Amino acid sequence: DIHIVARFMACSIFLIFGMIHLVRYHFGKKEYFIGITTPSATLVMGMMVYLSIDPWIIVASTILLSFLMISNLEYPRIKESFSIIAVVLIFLVLIFGNSYGSFAPLSLLAGGIFYIILGPFYQKFSKQAAHSR
Repeated sequence: DIHIVARFMACSIFLIFGMIHLVRYHFGKKEYFIGITTPSATLVMGMMVYLSIDPWIIVASTILLSFLMISNLEYPRIKESFSIIAVVLIFLVLIFGNSYGSFAPLSLLAGGIFYIILGPFYQKFSKQAAHSR
């Protein structure tokens, strides 16, 4: 069945690229991440599955996130206040699940997508601001 093969291939790519990202992380510790972090990509994928997003969108997103993990895009490290928000949202998903109109999982998914899209722009802007001082 094509659905099973597509899901297997996407998951395999995600796993392999996640391992490559983790190896790169240990050899190049910096003040920022090169490529999207594995936990961020996994969080987005998990919320998409949890919210029962169309399987083909999940497969396409898995492949896109896999390539973002090994990309050369710079992503900022999440600072204290934002990491607290992320942890609170994760616990809200665990506690409330799909209650209240899926607010918690949708918020967590939106936050992950926000980080994926805007993270490199924020990182570039903050580096430029630091160099101009």
